[in-house]
Amino acid sequence: MDLPFDPLWLLLVPVPFWVALVWWDLRCGFCGYLEEKIAQGKSWLYLPLAWREKRATWKGIHKVLHVLTALVTAATVWSVFFPGQPVLLPFSLLVFSLLAWGVKKQLQRRRYSQQATLYFDRLRDHFDLAERSAKRVTEAEVKNLVSWEHQQLLLRADQHKVLFLLLAGKRKASEFEEEARQDG
Repeated sequence: MDLPFDPLWLLLVPVPFWVALVWWDLRCGFCGYLEEKIAQGKSWLYLPLAWREKRATWKGIHKVLHVLTALVTAATVWSVFFPGQPVLLPFSLLVFSLLAWGVKKQLQRRRYSQQATLYFDRLRDHFDLAERSAKRVTEAEVKNLVSWEHQQLLLRADQHKVLFLLLAGKRKASEFEEEARQDG
Protein backbone atom coordinates (compact mmCIF):
# COMPACT_ATOMS: atom_id res chain seq x y z
CA MET A 1 0.00 0.00 0.00
CA ASP A 2 1.41 3.36 -1.01
CA LEU A 3 1.00 6.14 1.50
CA PRO A 4 0.41 9.72 0.29
CA PHE A 5 3.31 10.83 2.53
CA ASP A 6 6.72 9.62 3.56
CA PRO A 7 6.27 6.88 6.22
CA LEU A 8 9.11 8.37 8.27
CA TRP A 9 6.65 11.10 9.29
CA LEU A 10 4.86 8.40 11.27
CA LEU A 11 7.81 8.44 13.66
CA LEU A 12 6.43 11.72 15.01
CA VAL A 13 3.29 9.97 16.31
CA PRO A 14 4.89 8.79 19.59
CA VAL A 15 6.51 12.18 20.36
CA PRO A 16 3.48 13.61 22.24
CA PHE A 17 3.31 10.39 24.29
CA TRP A 18 6.99 10.72 25.28
CA VAL A 19 6.53 14.39 26.15
CA ALA A 20 3.52 13.50 28.29
CA LEU A 21 5.44 10.65 29.92
CA VAL A 22 8.39 12.87 30.88
CA TRP A 23 6.08 15.63 32.13
CA TRP A 24 4.05 13.14 34.17
CA ASP A 25 7.12 11.50 35.69
CA LEU A 26 8.57 14.86 36.68
CA ARG A 27 5.32 16.16 38.15
CA CYS A 28 3.52 13.12 39.56
CA GLY A 29 5.09 9.78 38.73
CA PHE A 30 7.98 10.08 41.13
CA CYS A 31 5.71 9.91 44.19
CA GLY A 32 5.30 6.14 44.09
CA TYR A 33 9.08 5.80 44.17
CA LEU A 34 9.27 8.16 47.15
CA GLU A 35 6.66 6.04 48.94
CA GLU A 36 8.93 3.03 48.49
CA LYS A 37 11.86 4.98 49.91
CA ILE A 38 9.77 6.09 52.89
CA ALA A 39 8.87 2.44 53.53
CA GLN A 40 12.61 1.69 53.49
CA GLY A 41 13.13 4.18 56.33
CA LYS A 42 13.79 7.48 54.57
CA SER A 43 11.26 9.28 56.76
CA TRP A 44 12.51 12.76 55.81
CA LEU A 45 11.09 12.51 52.28
CA TYR A 46 8.13 14.70 51.39
CA LEU A 47 5.16 13.56 49.30
CA PRO A 48 3.26 16.38 47.54
CA LEU A 49 -0.23 17.22 48.79
CA ALA A 50 -1.89 16.38 45.48
CA TRP A 51 -0.45 12.84 45.63
CA ARG A 52 -2.00 12.23 49.01
CA GLU A 53 -5.43 13.21 47.69
CA LYS A 54 -5.37 11.34 44.36
CA ARG A 55 -2.93 8.52 44.95
CA ALA A 56 -4.92 5.65 43.41
CA THR A 57 -5.97 7.64 40.36
CA TRP A 58 -2.45 8.85 39.69
CA LYS A 59 -0.97 5.37 40.00
CA GLY A 60 -3.46 4.15 37.39
CA ILE A 61 -2.70 7.03 35.04
CA HIS A 62 1.02 6.40 35.56
CA LYS A 63 0.75 2.75 34.48
CA VAL A 64 -1.54 3.44 31.52
CA LEU A 65 0.69 6.25 30.24
CA HIS A 66 3.80 4.05 30.35
CA VAL A 67 2.11 1.13 28.60
CA LEU A 68 0.53 3.40 25.99
CA THR A 69 3.81 5.19 25.27
CA ALA A 70 5.68 1.91 24.79
CA LEU A 71 2.88 0.42 22.69
CA VAL A 72 2.48 3.43 20.38
CA THR A 73 6.24 3.77 19.93
CA ALA A 74 6.72 0.05 19.25
CA ALA A 75 3.83 -0.09 16.79
CA THR A 76 5.06 3.00 14.97
CA VAL A 77 8.67 1.85 14.69
CA TRP A 78 7.54 -1.61 13.63
CA SER A 79 5.15 -0.26 10.97
CA VAL A 80 7.80 2.07 9.50
CA PHE A 81 10.85 -0.21 9.56
CA PHE A 82 9.55 -3.80 9.73
CA PRO A 83 6.03 -3.83 8.24
CA GLY A 84 6.25 -7.32 6.76
CA GLN A 85 7.75 -8.99 9.83
CA PRO A 86 5.10 -9.42 12.55
CA VAL A 87 7.48 -11.50 14.66
CA LEU A 88 9.46 -8.31 15.45
CA LEU A 89 6.49 -6.47 17.00
CA PRO A 90 6.81 -8.16 20.44
CA PHE A 91 10.56 -7.53 20.41
CA SER A 92 9.95 -3.88 19.54
CA LEU A 93 7.38 -3.64 22.33
CA LEU A 94 9.84 -5.11 24.82
CA VAL A 95 12.59 -2.68 23.79
CA PHE A 96 10.37 0.38 24.11
CA SER A 97 8.84 -0.85 27.36
CA LEU A 98 12.34 -1.09 28.81
CA LEU A 99 13.17 2.35 27.42
CA ALA A 100 10.03 3.88 29.03
CA TRP A 101 10.90 2.13 32.30
CA GLY A 102 14.46 3.49 32.14
CA VAL A 103 13.23 7.03 31.56
CA LYS A 104 10.84 6.66 34.49
CA LYS A 105 13.57 5.40 36.82
CA GLN A 106 15.97 8.20 35.86
CA LEU A 107 13.34 10.88 36.50
CA GLN A 108 12.33 9.27 39.81
CA ARG A 109 15.94 9.21 40.97
CA ARG A 110 16.29 12.83 39.93
CA ARG A 111 13.41 13.94 42.19
CA TYR A 112 14.75 11.79 45.03
CA SER A 113 18.23 13.26 44.69
CA GLN A 114 16.82 16.79 44.63
CA GLN A 115 15.12 16.19 47.98
CA ALA A 116 18.18 14.37 49.33
CA THR A 117 20.47 17.27 48.39
CA LEU A 118 18.20 19.78 50.11
CA TYR A 119 17.87 17.57 53.22
CA PHE A 120 21.53 16.65 53.58
CA ASP A 121 22.67 20.24 53.03
CA ARG A 122 20.41 21.31 55.90
CA LEU A 123 21.62 18.38 58.00
CA ARG A 124 25.27 19.31 57.41
CA ASP A 125 24.55 22.95 58.32
CA HIS A 126 22.83 21.90 61.55
CA PHE A 127 25.69 19.57 62.52
CA ASP A 128 28.17 22.39 61.87
CA LEU A 129 26.07 24.72 64.01
CA ALA A 130 25.82 22.09 66.77
CA GLU A 131 29.61 21.66 66.80
CA ARG A 132 30.16 25.39 67.15
CA SER A 133 27.60 25.87 69.90
CA ALA A 134 28.32 25.06 73.52
CA LYS A 135 25.02 23.22 73.87
CA ARG A 136 25.34 19.43 73.58
CA VAL A 137 22.82 17.77 71.28
CA THR A 138 22.63 14.20 70.12
CA GLU A 139 22.77 13.09 66.53
CA ALA A 140 19.18 11.84 66.78
CA GLU A 141 17.97 15.24 67.99
CA VAL A 142 19.64 17.00 65.07
CA LYS A 143 18.28 14.49 62.54
CA ASN A 144 14.75 14.76 63.96
CA LEU A 145 14.88 18.55 63.91
CA VAL A 146 16.19 18.68 60.35
CA SER A 147 13.66 16.11 59.18
CA TRP A 148 10.82 18.15 60.64
CA GLU A 149 12.19 21.41 59.19
CA HIS A 150 12.65 19.76 55.79
CA GLN A 151 9.07 18.48 55.79
CA GLN A 152 7.70 21.87 56.84
CA LEU A 153 9.75 23.73 54.23
CA LEU A 154 8.55 21.49 51.42
CA LEU A 155 4.97 21.60 52.69
CA ARG A 156 5.00 25.42 52.61
CA ALA A 157 6.60 25.38 49.16
CA ASP A 158 3.93 22.93 47.97
CA GLN A 159 1.15 25.11 49.39
CA HIS A 160 2.62 28.16 47.60
CA LYS A 161 2.98 26.14 44.35
CA VAL A 162 6.79 26.51 44.22
CA LEU A 163 7.78 23.00 45.33
CA PHE A 164 9.36 22.02 42.00
CA LEU A 165 11.19 25.35 41.72
CA LEU A 166 12.62 24.82 45.19
CA LEU A 167 13.68 21.25 44.42
CA ALA A 168 15.21 22.27 41.10
CA GLY A 169 17.27 24.94 42.85
CA LYS A 170 15.55 27.82 41.10
CA ARG A 171 14.35 29.11 44.46
CA LYS A 172 16.63 29.13 47.48
CA ALA A 173 15.27 27.67 50.69
CA SER A 174 16.41 30.70 52.69
CA GLU A 175 14.62 33.10 50.32
CA PHE A 176 11.45 31.05 50.44
CA GLU A 177 11.56 30.77 54.24
CA GLU A 178 11.94 34.55 54.51
CA GLU A 179 8.96 35.09 52.17
CA ALA A 180 6.90 32.58 54.17
CA ARG A 181 7.72 34.41 57.43
CA GLN A 182 6.63 37.71 55.90
CA ASP A 183 3.42 36.19 54.49
CA GLY A 184 2.64 34.09 57.53
